[in-house]
Amino acid sequence: MLAYDRKRKIDAENQRAVAALRESKERFRLAAETANDLGYEWDLQESVLWSGKVDEMLGHGVGEFPRTLTGWAESLHPEDHDRVLAAIQAHLAGRAPYTAEYRIRGKDGEYQWWSAGGLRSRRPRDPPAMDRHGHRYYRAQGIGRRKTQT
Repeated sequence: MLAYDRKRKIDAENQRAVAALRESKERFRLAAETANDLGYEWDLQESVLWSGKVDEMLGHGVGEFPRTLTGWAESLHPEDHDRVLAAIQAHLAGRAPYTAEYRIRGKDGEYQWWSAGGLRSRRPRDPPAMDRHGHRYYRAQGIGRRKTQT
């Protein structure tokens, strides 16, 4: 009987935690959608998860803007490309915080000014991981802000 009561208590705590997380995610989603800001989470391999209206802000249909680092980097203005990627690499190597201002191409071919900042992280449950060059990689989360309107 004691084990059953303990299990019920743990189940109830888990349900409350899941509900709180769901509410927190919804608040963040609403905030991101009503601002000129985007949240992003990048797995530092290739995949980028955008929170906010990245497609709409850049003139794309839903899901059209790339969800990969390569696709995002290809959208950078040629004059900003190497500088921004170098800033990311310096941050990942622990040499500098990541902040950058850059131009990114919208679907119409016009460039918009954006600013971004982020932090690398590794959740305690994530196993250590290495890229193809033997460097440890992390996840990165941050905020991007559109500075110019189209």
